[in-house]
Amino acid sequence: MPAARIQVVVRIRPKLDRLRDACQANERYEPECCKRYNEGTVVISNHDARNLKQHVYTFDSIFDQSHTQDDIYEAAALDLVDAALGDGAHVTLLSYGQTGSGKTYTI
Repeated sequence: MPAARIQVVVRIRPKLDRLRDACQANERYEPECCKRYNEGTVVISNHDARNLKQHVYTFDSIFDQSHTQDDIYEAAALDLVDAALGDGAHVTLLSYGQTGSGKTYTI
């Protein structure tokens, strides 16, 4: 049975082809503003014309563009689903994000 605590898992999804193409065609958009620093830390960069601002956030797990949907499911949801279906445990899995970003597909 999974540990009885809240875990926050973040996914930095790959850019959609149409957004990647738009960023390459227009130099005013930065190619990446969110990068995985290590296993539990993400750095958000705000590129301003005058300076670079960075904010660092820490989470239980961070998945970046190199991780597949299966990787995320196995690490973040599989134990919860097994506990709910196999042991009858009460679990909650909240998925939050932009429309069309793959939340339902991953779960």
